[in-house]
Amino acid sequence: MVRILFLNNKSMAKVLGFMYLILAIIFSPFVLLMASAEGSIGLTESILIMIVFVLFYGLAEES
Repeated sequence: MVRILFLNNKSMAKVLGFMYLILAIIFSPFVLLMASAEGSIGLTESILIMIVFVLFYGLAEES
């Protein structure tokens, strides 16, 4: 049995940030699909939506 005696906050933040980055990359095509359901959007807008989605997850985790 292992006991956790100390947790490093910075290491935990890095791991959680990486996990949220992976989740954002996985779910961003679905968000893009929902955004394009209302009308046709171009390649530039779709790339912008995906980048903003991934950055939002990263910034939301840091605060």
